[in-house]
Amino acid sequence: MSRIITLDDWKRHQSLFHETNGGDGFVVEERQEVQDLVDFNKHERDENTKRWGDGRVVARIPLTTMFELQRRGIWDDEKALLKWLDTEGVAYKCINASLSK
Repeated sequence: MSRIITLDDWKRHQSLFHETNGGDGFVVEERQEVQDLVDFNKHERDENTKRWGDGRVVARIPLTTMFELQRRGIWDDEKALLKWLDTEGVAYKCINASLSK
């Protein structure tokens, strides 16, 4: 059985409560719809031809993805975060340039 715990239409985020088999435990699942953000980032990436620098937005990362990056130890490690953006997180980049070197 699943129940919605929280629902935030503005962030397009929801938390779901699931009982495990037999009802002896539970799991909280976090979901966030990110397609609009991915599409917006792609449009900005296609339009931006300049290199990144001070004051430039290089990425927009959804909250649920940020939590996952924190769990994996990537969020607080700038070098690892930039490498992640160049590989797994390309959809969240706002510029069409390599961030890690």
